[in-house]
Amino acid sequence: MSVKRLGAGTGNKLAAITAAVAGNLEEVTRQLERPVDRTRGVFERIALDSVRPDPDNPRNLKLTWEELRDGLTELEGGRVEAGARTKRTKIFESIASKAASFKRIGQLLPIIVYRDDHGLLRIVDGEMRYWAARLCGWTELDAKVRAKKPTYLRSEQYAANVLRDDLNLAQQLNNLELMVEEAREGGEPIKSLNELAALMNRPRTTVQQWWSILREANEDVKAAIREDRVTSLDAAYTAAQEPDAGRRAALLAGHALPARGGAVVKTTRRGRKLSGVQLGKATDLEIVRQLIETVDIDASLGEVDWTDAKSVQTAWQKFIKAFAERVKRQKAPRNT
Repeated sequence: MSVKRLGAGTGNKLAAITAAVAGNLEEVTRQLERPVDRTRGVFERIALDSVRPDPDNPRNLKLTWEELRDGLTELEGGRVEAGARTKRTKIFESIASKAASFKRIGQLLPIIVYRDDHGLLRIVDGEMRYWAARLCGWTELDAKVRAKKPTYLRSEQYAANVLRDDLNLAQQLNNLELMVEEAREGGEPIKSLNELAALMNRPRTTVQQWWSILREANEDVKAAIREDRVTSLDAAYTAAQEPDAGRRAALLAGHALPARGGAVVKTTRRGRKLSGVQLGKATDLEIVRQLIETVDIDASLGEVDWTDAKSVQTAWQKFIKAFAERVKRQKAPRNT
């Protein structure tokens, strides 16, 4: 595989130049002799067919080229109604949009990969960019290549994805579980709220909610998140804290429940008080004809074309007016 180095050791050179400007020749020598740290990766131009997505990436796309191609074909052919767009459809649209950007202005950010045991380049960050490049028909891609799998791969992916706040709740759960497992395998199991906070680097309230959800006793909550029955962190936390099985099941089914022990609050209608009732709308003109003929009203409706909506509307207005007059007469007091 042919690669093109885009540069390395820039930090050393910049530090050396800064020291030279300051007249510190000793520091210049130290910076130039300092070995370049390549553990964070080297920028290269890599062959696209040597790259593979990470199946455990927090985005959890599990996408194939065939699915992406067929999905976009359906979208472009107008076979997907606006109201029928799914999360999967939106992923296809996002990749297509990124591909259009690539064609217009090129790739601005490199993907990050590492070389696995089989010599393939596995994606750490940039799966959407990878699929966009394939959609463009490119054969090469800018990348930052790591020599081996990062020790804390899941934490890096968490920083690259979750901290953008654009992952859904199921994807966040997937990534957090992988991070906790990674820490356990590394001999540093997460046993306390503080340890999880250090791992996540998120607001304390968010960490406390996830700490509760991740407990083994809350497998039903985690299942509801994975199945997209619960999509809000607050809702998942509330269900995880609920001891009553019935209420808990209702919360996981998406039902809003009143506070425990609280009376059901009756909602008060705001705005102007209704002064009339709308009788509705009928698309079947035969219904209108039968309603008018059922009530014996002494009124001339004129010639009515029961197949013409405008003619039937005029007849209905005459009928309602005549019927109202009859009701008014019946309510009026009789002279004796």
